[in-house]
Amino acid sequence: VREAARRMQCQSNLRQIGLATANYELVNRALPMGCIESRLTFRSPPGKQFAWSALILSHIEQQALAINIDFRFPFDHPVNKKVASQD
Repeated sequence: VREAARRMQCQSNLRQIGLATANYELVNRALPMGCIESRLTFRSPPGKQFAWSALILSHIEQQALAINIDFRFPFDHPVNKKVASQD
C-alpha cells in the first residue's frame, strides 16, 4: 500500500512538472533553458547558475519563492540564501 501511494505521489509530481513546463512555454513561447549562465570556476566573479526548475516555480504554485529570487546574483549569493535553502 505504501509503495502504491509513493508511486501515485511521484506520478502526480511529474504531472505537475510537465504541466508547469507547458505553461511556461505558453507564456514565454519557449521551453525553460537548462541553466542560466553556467558557472565557470576560473573566472571572477562567478556566473549566475540557475537550473530550469527555478524558472518554472511560479507555474507549480511556488510564486512566493519565485518572486524572492534575485536572478541578478548567483543562486548561492547571500541575497538568495533564504530562497535557496527552501525545499
